[in-house]
Amino acid sequence: MRKQALMVTKSTVLDALVLGSFAIYCATFMLGLGIKLRWWHTRRFRWMHHALFAGIWVSLGATTLVARLNAARAWFAPLGVLLWMAPLPCFRPGGRMHQFLAAGGLATFVASILMLRER
Repeated sequence: MRKQALMVTKSTVLDALVLGSFAIYCATFMLGLGIKLRWWHTRRFRWMHHALFAGIWVSLGATTLVARLNAARAWFAPLGVLLWMAPLPCFRPGGRMHQFLAAGGLATFVASILMLRER
């Protein structure tokens, strides 16, 4: 029996980037939620939330670029998440507006995944 070669296409790269970006966003969201609900404390590891936040920007930028190169119709969809994320540092962590923006970004992320799936 001959093994099938793994075929890497722009489409599979896009799927991996979307999934990776979503995983990073969910990790950041759950970390923030856990801190707000006092499930855990990150005093010594405060940088973790900031590193994940930066990771979202990088991964969404790469996702948008690959979607554009892949000629996906909804290549602009991930940019909607960045519109929710841009003002986040201006609001107090744990405040209502910070929570609203983070939840709005999550909802927009789900919608952008659905838009990219219909390419």
